Amino acid sequence: MCRERISNERQADGGGHNRSLMLLRYPADMLVAAASADRPGKHVYATLDGIRGIAAALIAIRHAGPLFPGWDFSNSPLAVDLFFVISGFVIASAYDRRLADGLSPAGFMKARLIRLYPLYLAGLLLGLGAGTLCWLSGTDPRLSATALVLPLLFGLVMLPSPFTWNDETFPLNTPSWSLFFELAINVVYAVLHRSVTTRRLVAVVCVAGSILAAMTLSGKALDEGHSWAFFGTGFVRVTYSFAMGLLLFRLRGRISVSSPGSVAVLALAALTLMMPPLGAWYPFVCITVWLPALVCLAIAGEPGPAMRRACHLLGAASYPLYVLHSPAAVMTEAMLARIGITHPGALTGLAFLIAMMAIALLADRYFTSWFGGRKPAPGDPVGEEVPRMDREEPLRESRSEPHPTGDMIACEPDGRVAGFSLRSS
Repeated sequence: MCRERISNERQADGGGHNRSLMLLRYPADMLVAAASADRPGKHVYATLDGIRGIAAALIAIRHAGPLFPGWDFSNSPLAVDLFFVISGFVIASAYDRRLADGLSPAGFMKARLIRLYPLYLAGLLLGLGAGTLCWLSGTDPRLSATALVLPLLFGLVMLPSPFTWNDETFPLNTPSWSLFFELAINVVYAVLHRSVTTRRLVAVVCVAGSILAAMTLSGKALDEGHSWAFFGTGFVRVTYSFAMGLLLFRLRGRISVSSPGSVAVLALAALTLMMPPLGAWYPFVCITVWLPALVCLAIAGEPGPAMRRACHLLGAASYPLYVLHSPAAVMTEAMLARIGITHPGALTGLAFLIAMMAIALLADRYFTSWFGGRKPAPGDPVGEEVPRMDREEPLRESRSEPHPTGDMIACEPDGRVAGFSLRSS
């Protein structure tokens, strides 16, 4: 939008006596029981919640660059690949058995759209408002009524717009590009579910990984997919990472991680996305090996009660923050410029981030629940309602193994799941 900022950016407490970080002793069912202690009958992946919230916050900081001078997290676009891995795991957790038992692809996609569309639409309309503000203020001469309306029409049906003034596929709210790829891979998953064996998943991962390696060797950036010039990169990224998430679900339960180890996983995820530029191979290694490894560790353990509650709050805010922050940042910068603040300091950026987190929590708590036909029960803690990034129906627990559920990671009996994903990441 203004200054084309949107278009340029790349994207359980274990309780044991052993306090070492990684513990490989405790059986998986003990971890499930500990993680579900707050709300029996449901496994809440608090560490995944925390990772998603941290990743969304770092993306918001990067995209609101003028509000955070000097805070250039150049590797934060890898958060999108992290979201795709988490989405694959969570959706498999919530839907593998239901699809096998006869849930139609149409029924699956309806549940996905119920979860994703309300906040997506809110972000689209907010982006329209931000674009209109930039047009009327004359900050971008390429903007006009036609330039805004045509992308709006495509955006209303969640399709990339061929009519764009900045080469972005979703010019009104650039982070929406990842939601398009999320839904595209969801359709493939639902239609081909019965024929997707573990062996075939491994083959898909190998092929997509080979393409990512070839792209890296040829000097092509992997943090793409949001622009028309490199639209195809998005298909490769989502195919590899989503398939890896499906594999992690099928191979889960082989290790476990202590509560301190879960905190370390959160720190490692943040550090991975905050690293300065480290060459072309850093994104490749992260996408293909390191990010899936972090998700594997995250699903293997839960932090202590206090940290778990914080993780749930972060998870609750992640999807609303991801889909609303970009146009909100544009509008904030435009309004600050009108009152003469052209170089805001870090305190202004921090105030923006805190305000966006609060808005995101309120949106998750009330806006999404209202559109989903479900009101929060009195006394329900914010952030523990249903899957956050993806709220979809959970699998029933089997007798031999408590079933892990949740997109953000908690599924309720009437479930829903979401996928996440972020401004031009």
